[in-house]
Amino acid sequence: QLYHHVAGFVELQGLAVLDGGSGRGGGSYFVKRYLGPSQIVGLDYSEHAVSLCRQTYNLPSLRFVHGDAEDLPFDDTSFDALVNVESSHCYGSMSRFLAEVVRVLRPDGHFLFADFRQNELLQLLDSQFAESGLRTLVRQDITPNVAAAIEMDNVRKLRRIRGAAPRLLNGLLEEFAGAPGSRIYGDFTSGCARYVSYVSQKAAL
Repeated sequence: QLYHHVAGFVELQGLAVLDGGSGRGGGSYFVKRYLGPSQIVGLDYSEHAVSLCRQTYNLPSLRFVHGDAEDLPFDDTSFDALVNVESSHCYGSMSRFLAEVVRVLRPDGHFLFADFRQNELLQLLDSQFAESGLRTLVRQDITPNVAAAIEMDNVRKLRRIRGAAPRLLNGLLEEFAGAPGSRIYGDFTSGCARYVSYVSQKAAL
């Protein structure tokens, strides 16, 4: 749903798309299958995740590469759109990442972004976007939507965790999954953290 929310703002049919921070690849697969880009590359810092994706997905013009979001292994102006969902909070330098986004996007290309920040870091994120050179077309606070989705998906998520993992690890996995009772879910519902999405565009030549 997060990928549908951010990527659905732009017509991706026939475009070259980069999914930065593709993780286990489900978002890249969704974009390729349902939104029709000519090609999509999923990039992730984890070699294990990239290997898993290569074994799991077999669609024409969908490929996965290992790389660093702050030093993207692509030529300038390689992509029409760059999608980044729930990944950037792990980066060492958001400003460096945004500079790389601008570099690899073609003129008029779109940056489609969703992630969370603690409240005290939200103004910094907005400033980083403002200073990046990208033009913000849409900015939304989607925290209530994310919290509601966590609640709606909780039964399925807990069933999978408790059915597949040793009981000793259940609490850790539920925390990682952001289930109700986890710290991040508590931050969303208490207002200590916000989940935001951006649709931004690189300037034309």
